[in-house]
Amino acid sequence: MLARGIPRDEPIVVLDVGAHTGMIYAEAHLAPDCEGAALFSDIDQTLRDHGLRLHQIHEITTRGDDLQTVQLDALWLREDLLETIRRNPLERVTPPWADLFRRALDRCARAGRTRVALYGAGTHTRTLEPWLDERDDVRIVAVIDDNPAPSGGTVAGRPVVSPDEAASLDLDAVILSSDSFEDALWRKSARFRDAGVPVFR
Repeated sequence: MLARGIPRDEPIVVLDVGAHTGMIYAEAHLAPDCEGAALFSDIDQTLRDHGLRLHQIHEITTRGDDLQTVQLDALWLREDLLETIRRNPLERVTPPWADLFRRALDRCARAGRTRVALYGAGTHTRTLEPWLDERDDVRIVAVIDDNPAPSGGTVAGRPVVSPDEAASLDLDAVILSSDSFEDALWRKSARFRDAGVPVFR
């Protein structure tokens, strides 16, 4: 159970998440809805710290003419249960941006682009984790972020690198991975396009 309405400058309070907690199903916001409400990224990180991983996304709520995703329901499972399900897949609810990501991978594969990086290390990319290893012909080798942690870090098992570091990775393509900041990332990705590395969005 997650406490709601807590101040954002304090840790999220998690109750009854222990060794025997197998799953958590929670409503989460991707954009601030009320003062102090915990966002999806906060909830996801807290549950990760307790050994649970995102498995499914349900009940997506959008807002505005551009259909920006603002709220969703999500299911987190304990790591050992998630591994069991991955070995014996159940029907999985796929969010719209996962389908877009798959289409971008298809475009990379058709063009023979096998070493790919995602641009954006936020919530959008973290929710794609269940789909990052679906293909053998295209590998996601890194996640690009404009402000990576000084000591490095990973997202979904991939190293988080700066744009300068990404330039030395011999990338075949870059896929933008953001909901709210895609236009800004497109402008920033000009350096890759200018270097002959296609950028997909």
